[in-house]
Amino acid sequence: MNHTIVTDNRAEDDIILTPQQQQIVDNDSEEQLVRGIAGSGKTLVLLKKAKKKALKNADDTVMILTYATSLTNASQITMRRYGLGNLDVRTVHAWTMKLYGQIFSGSYRLIKGSDQTNLVKRAISLTKIDHRFVKDESYVEFLQKEISFIKGMEIRTMSEYAAVSRRGRGASTRVTATDREVIYEIFWNYENLKGKNRDFDDFAYKLLNVKDRIPETAKLDHVFVDEAQDLQLSQIRLLKKCVRKTITIAADKGQKIYDTAFSWREAGLNIQGGRTKILKDSHRSTRQIIELAVSLQQNDSITQDEEYVVPVLPERTGYKPVLRRFDDKVRHDEAVLTMINEILKESPAATIGILSRWSHGRVHRLGGKLSRKGIPYTDVREKQDVDPFSPGVKFSTFHSAKGLEFDVVLIVDLIDPTILPTEEDASEYWDNERRLLYVAMTRAKSLLYMLSYETENRLLLEMDSKLYDIH
Repeated sequence: MNHTIVTDNRAEDDIILTPQQQQIVDNDSEEQLVRGIAGSGKTLVLLKKAKKKALKNADDTVMILTYATSLTNASQITMRRYGLGNLDVRTVHAWTMKLYGQIFSGSYRLIKGSDQTNLVKRAISLTKIDHRFVKDESYVEFLQKEISFIKGMEIRTMSEYAAVSRRGRGASTRVTATDREVIYEIFWNYENLKGKNRDFDDFAYKLLNVKDRIPETAKLDHVFVDEAQDLQLSQIRLLKKCVRKTITIAADKGQKIYDTAFSWREAGLNIQGGRTKILKDSHRSTRQIIELAVSLQQNDSITQDEEYVVPVLPERTGYKPVLRRFDDKVRHDEAVLTMINEILKESPAATIGILSRWSHGRVHRLGGKLSRKGIPYTDVREKQDVDPFSPGVKFSTFHSAKGLEFDVVLIVDLIDPTILPTEEDASEYWDNERRLLYVAMTRAKSLLYMLSYETENRLLLEMDSKLYDIH
């Protein structure tokens, strides 16, 4: 490969903040919003700010909350070295589930994945109305997301649902006033079928219904929330209810990958004026990587959002990203193994991120081949105590890679999905795919490789071809 990789394994304490980052760490506002592009240091700033609060206020409880387990694990590893007993790191789901258990007695089964989809299908079948949402099975995924939206926006009556703005839910599936009545009936059928069981959206939704019963012992003094653009309104409102002193939120609309949309004011946060800080500079990736990622992002409707932060291209330069095309999956996988071998031989201290849009099948396929070659790897998605910063090969999906970084990123299996969206849903679908691919590309610090075969992912056509090499 003959590409020099400059690894940077500095501990968090050894990284010198920019004046703007330090200003955020030193800010003592009760409520603060940090907006910033990928690699601008949002997570680093939160960690340093949380550490400072925990050290200065030994009797206060300090909590760092993230969306993904992988980012939580990474933050736990960083914070654990300080031995601060008053500082904890969790996913938002883990925190809400624990709080739920403190207030509600009785056991429940957590419904997720295919079980939840099948329950939605049963709820639809119980709706005896002649309507496209009931007759056409292609709407199942949309209805499942709409049920999540209802809970996420803390909607409790049909009149509230009739009045709520659906911004952020996309314009691909048209929803009239009559449609909302049908959706709400399906929602209640789903809730009745679910009974005492719970889905992930239930915890904040149910807790807000009994918010006056939340004990003082369960509340937190200082809260720091990372990747908040993908949280639900109900989760932010619950956090606001449980914070005694300060809350700091980091978010980037450009990396928004879930169908949530609300204003910070709706969540009860006062982040006007000097309480909002914007980080526009990427300190992670090279100019070449960011320039290519931005060429893709410019096709995304999120760039029209008032909170979208226009990236400033980094001064640090490096190699052009590389696109590698193969005739089939076999040659693709052979190339992945060869590239990993060459990188490890040239740079044993490098972190190598193998990122895939999809999950289990791809990881097992490539992971099995690596194991047979005697190359160790780690799946950073769900496992506890996994250090994504240590040298070696790390597997992740695009979703779980948020907040992480690697010296070298190989985006594998960059092909079109086997099931394409309907024409009605296409715009919203591809916007989300752009954001996911943008997230994956901007995990790379020095080198970025994109590997495709057979039906090449159409988003590659949206990138400026002058900004990458083809090998």
